[in-house]
Order: sequence, then structure tokens, then C-alpha cells
Amino acid sequence: MKLKTIMSGVLFAFAGVFASASLVATAAPVPLEHLINDPAFEDASVSPDGKHLATVQRLEKDGNPYILVFETADLSKSPVVFASDPKVKIRSVDWLDNENIVSLMWQKWNDKRNPYSKQFAKIAMISIEEKKWQDLPNRRFDRRSTIERDFGKLNSGRIISTMPWDPENILVSYSRDLTKPPSIYKMNIDDGSLELMGRGSSSDGLALFGRDGKARASFSNDPSTDVPVVSLRAGPDDEWVEVFRGEATMEATADSFDVLAQDENNPNLFYVASNHATDTTAVYTYDLTSEEFGEIIFHHPDYDAFGVRRVWRPSENEYQIVGYTYGADRIRTEFIDPYEGSLMEAIDGVLPNASNSIISRSDDDTRIVIQSSGPRTPPSYFMLSNMAQLDFLGSANPNVQSAQLADMLWETYTARDGLEIPVLITKPNGEGPHPVVIMPHGGPVARDYWGWDLWAQTLASRGYLVVQPQFRISSGFGKEHLKAGFQRWGYEMQDDLDDALAYVREKGYGSDENAAIFGWSYGGYAAFVGSMRENNVFSCAIPGAGVSEKARFRSYLAQIGDFADKTYRKTADGFDPLANVDKVNVPVLVIHGEIDERVPIVHSDLFVDELKKYNKEHKYVVLEGANHFFGTIFYENYDEMFTEMFDFLSGPCGMPTALNG
Repeated sequence: MKLKTIMSGVLFAFAGVFASASLVATAAPVPLEHLINDPAFEDASVSPDGKHLATVQRLEKDGNPYILVFETADLSKSPVVFASDPKVKIRSVDWLDNENIVSLMWQKWNDKRNPYSKQFAKIAMISIEEKKWQDLPNRRFDRRSTIERDFGKLNSGRIISTMPWDPENILVSYSRDLTKPPSIYKMNIDDGSLELMGRGSSSDGLALFGRDGKARASFSNDPSTDVPVVSLRAGPDDEWVEVFRGEATMEATADSFDVLAQDENNPNLFYVASNHATDTTAVYTYDLTSEEFGEIIFHHPDYDAFGVRRVWRPSENEYQIVGYTYGADRIRTEFIDPYEGSLMEAIDGVLPNASNSIISRSDDDTRIVIQSSGPRTPPSYFMLSNMAQLDFLGSANPNVQSAQLADMLWETYTARDGLEIPVLITKPNGEGPHPVVIMPHGGPVARDYWGWDLWAQTLASRGYLVVQPQFRISSGFGKEHLKAGFQRWGYEMQDDLDDALAYVREKGYGSDENAAIFGWSYGGYAAFVGSMRENNVFSCAIPGAGVSEKARFRSYLAQIGDFADKTYRKTADGFDPLANVDKVNVPVLVIHGEIDERVPIVHSDLFVDELKKYNKEHKYVVLEGANHFFGTIFYENYDEMFTEMFDFLSGPCGMPTALNG
């Protein structure tokens, strides 16, 4: 009864606050710079006692992020501002206790010996009382002489856990030598000293760390067969027990065994995700003593389960499992904890049409920080106080109005061979049908989710219908959907993209006029292939950071130590775009980051050389200083990329001119 009353109060209070913060509708297209600017607001965290709120914000459009610390009792009061070195970008903020903040940062530098090494991660702490920074471990990063002298000994850090049960230490992944895999350390927050918990290795990955800071799970690839191996141990001094070993067949690549959590009260009991008995991955318990699965504790017939949701309960001094996560249209949670389930239901009710998550909370839940994002909601941050008041804290894109953005649909179509393909469709405002851009995701063992998508919204803001098929081999839809794409790059996987275009036209969403294909990484490969198909359904192709030469890419996968890449190497086979450039039959806009580490720019260089050889209509755009991933492609890169794309779509591609702006 008490819980129901509290939640009713939350709903009432939320409704009033959210209504007052609603955005004013506008018919004007959103300026490109408002979409692609670096985020104005990136993170927020509340202190354990709930008295202070720390945020990561930019105070100038082109400036570095700052940490701002507010008093939660009066958010209108001027905050204490902490600035970093100009070379350093603050990425996150977390409270270690009521006086100290830990932050993950990126630092850029130029080094002629290693053109790909443009930034590294570092960890620093702020003392609120002393109002000063402390690098963890104690080492200077801002002196050029230090960087030049100790290039191979720079800190590349990642915070694994703030260890709320241990007020003196945090657990970090840290590399003293950037040429070697990072190791796991317990780091003392007073003096920055490091205690080795597990040594990094190119063949073994450590995960699921106990309160002592030592790993309970190990992931590796057998060096003789390259099959994945998973091992567990109950305690830090116990022998490792092998609990999963893959088979050296391509079919077995779809088999999964992921370790999610160790039971707080029974160290021999683990929570794991596996598809050994089901098509979609289910959550089980696994008894290390008997080396056997327990009964299924969560399973969705259509979507893979992939995690447990845990909440730190200070009163119990433990993490408690409150639900199980799975990927449907968006990441969803099946709650088993009534309080958490009711709280999230209330939040979702007053922040509708968005994916909402609790990213920070005080020990007594009097202050709760919420991140909210959706197709019409760039990542936004709120603070719930005393289950009665919701304050809007800020948005990543404060100059973007909801009415300027587009809705996103989640639907399913049937491919030509009968396979059901989920698809995301971002519909521009205004009357349709709209000119279509098919945008396949990277990976390709990956997927898209309903929600905020910068690239989809940018294209939709100019009037383009953006279609994101979750083509065969996309992850999250069961192993049969995954296996259907093995070694079928450029064949049935490509058919799925053509069929997506036919679907949106049949539904009346998409115009029957010219259409484009645009993608990044594997999506760039698909765009390469989309430029040369017989009876081509596309009028142009925009391959971004794409794989063009099959043999070169497979050789690269064989060399790197990433477990996922090694696991799926045998599935990456199919049509070779570089060997078929003579078949290109539409204009091509090739885009690639200058210092791409994942798909080296040579893939685009070679393809463009062949385009020139065969006198094919094309343009080549190299994004200076851009790498491959989000966070390594910057404002000036996006400005150039989208400007070139819009000119190309309305020009050589012959697509109807969309909105200007």
C-alpha cells in the first residue's frame, strides 16, 4: 500500500514538471550544427548522502567539458566548477564517497611514430573539500617532454568498479605500456598506488570481479583451434574450472555462454546467458560445484536476453538482482523487484516515448538521476527528489527542439526467402512518401535499437526516410537469425537490404523515386556492394569506412586479439567488392576517416583507385583526424561528412531536394 501511494505521488509530480519543460513546436528544420555539436551535457551523478550533484557539461559550444558540482537542496545556486587541462576531455563522473569524485578522461596527442594513437584514457579524482585534481596514479600527463620520453608508458585507464564496499579503493583496467593489453589493478584513491589483481594478456580476458578485486571469470580463445573458452572460479585462490568450450565449426560460432553475475551469498552459483537449449539466449543459474545448468530463470521467445540488472543496496551491503535485460525494439528489463519495477513504470509514464534509465542514486533514494532519450529526445538528464519533484538538468543537444525531430517505427518485413527481418524506420515530418536512404548497421554481428540516433535524425531532418534493417546475422534475434548470414556477405544479407526498400515503398512510407544506400564499417561494405548489383534498386551509394577487399579484412581479423573478431572471423566471407568495381553502375561517394584503426583507409584508397581506372562517377572524402568509432569522429568531421552527403544526394544521386538548413 505504501509503495503504491509513493508511486502515485511520483506520477502526479512528474506530470506537472514535465509539462512545464515541454519543448515548443516549430516547423523550421533544425540547423546541422545543433545536431552534430559535441554534447553540451554528458553525465550526472549524485553523492551517496544526496547532498551534491556532479555533472559533466560544456559551458561553451566548442569548449572542453567541465565538472559542475551543485547543492541538491538548491539547484539554482551557482555550482563549483572544475576545469581540466585544455588537452583533456572529461567523459564521466562518479562519486567515490561524499567528498571525492572520480572521472574518466581522454587526452589527445600527436605522435609521428604512431599515427593511430591520437588519444588515451586517464583517471583522475577531485576532492570537493580541497577543490583540486589528483591524477590516479600520480603521474603528469600534460607535459610534452613526459609524453615524448615515456610514450610507451602512458596510462590508458578504465574504471571497472567504484567498489562501494571498499571506501579506500577502486578497481581499474590500466596499461603502463600501451603496446600491451591492460591489466587489472586495485587503485588506492588516497595516494594513487596500484595493486595488481590480474595481468593483461592478448589471449585471456578477465571479467566478473569479486569484492577482493580478483576475477571470477576468464574468456579466451584456444590458441590451437581458436574456439572460445570460458572458465570460472568461486574464489580468488580456487582453481579455474572450464565451463564452456566452443566447437571448431562455423555453426558453433552462434553458440553463446556469457557470465552475468556471481551470487552474493553462494560463490559457487553464477548467473549465465546461454542458447544451448533455446534459439534465443536465456538466463540460467550455473552451479560450479556440479558444473550444471539450473532451470531457465528468464527467456524471451523472440529476443536474446543478455544481462541482469543489479542495484547496490547500502543497507544490505550488497548488489541485488532486480531484473533481467533483453533487446527488443529497445533494451528492456523484466523486473523481479516490485519497488524497482514500480519506480521505472512511473518514470516511463511521465517521460514517454523514450528509453529511461536510473544512472545514479543516493543511498536512501531521496535523490535519483535519470537519463532519458528517444527518437525525439536527445540524451537528457533529470533528478527526482524525495519521490515528489522532478528537475530537468540538461540535454546533450539543448538547441534541438522535439518538434524538429522525427518519429521512429519498429516493424517487421518478410525477406524474399521467408525470413522475418525487424526494421527501424525514421519518418521525417511532413507528408510522405519520402525519398529513402537505406542505412545498414556495422558489425555486422551487431544491431540497432529504437531511440536517439544522430545519423538517422540528421538525414530525416532533411526529409529523408531512414531505414535500418536488422538483416540476417544481426545479433539479438536468436542463433538461427545469426547463422542465416554466415558467409553470406553481399548475397542474402544484401538481398535483405533491397527487400527493405521494397517494403517501405509498399507501405507508402518511401517514394518510388531514386533511393540511396549509406552505411559505416560493415554498412560501408554493404554500400560498396550496393553500388554494383545487377538490376540495382539504388540510384547511388555512400560507403563510409567500408571494407572493400575481403581477403585483406579476413587477414586483419586473424591477426588481432579481440575475442569477438576472432570468433566471427570464419563467418566473414562472401562477395568481394574490390574485385568487381567494373560492375559499379551508380554514382559513389566514398568517405573514410584518415586514421581509422578498425578498417584502415587503404580499403577506400584501393576502391577509389579502381573507380578511377574504370572511369566511374565518384567523389572521395577523407575526414582529417577521424578514427572509426563514435567519440573519435568530431564536429568538424560530421560537418564535412553530412554537407558532402546532402550535396551528393540532391545532386549526382538525383534524389528529390529535401529541406534546406
